[in-house]
Amino acid sequence: MSENDERLSREISLCNAYRTCFKSESGDHVLADLKKYCGVDSVCFSQDARQEAFLLGARSVILYVLEKMENRSVDRLRQMMNSKTDVLSEFTPGQEPDKQ
Repeated sequence: MSENDERLSREISLCNAYRTCFKSESGDHVLADLKKYCGVDSVCFSQDARQEAFLLGARSVILYVLEKMENRSVDRLRQMMNSKTDVLSEFTPGQEPDKQ
């Protein structure tokens, strides 16, 4: 198995773990609370730059969780693997791949 295949396998396993964790009744309850607390459906603007950075940081956490649950990181990794030979150094979960 190549390094890229191993990375893809690990990412798929991680996404499955996120879904397993949050797809129970308790998980749905926790996820709803995190969405509310992290402001997933809110505007993160603040007059105070530090407060805005905090709000954006909290929001990025729940977006990361939702990305894992929806397999978007796996889809992006597969897309990168189809277009490049070595993606390990360029793929960072939660970030968009380089457009080339």
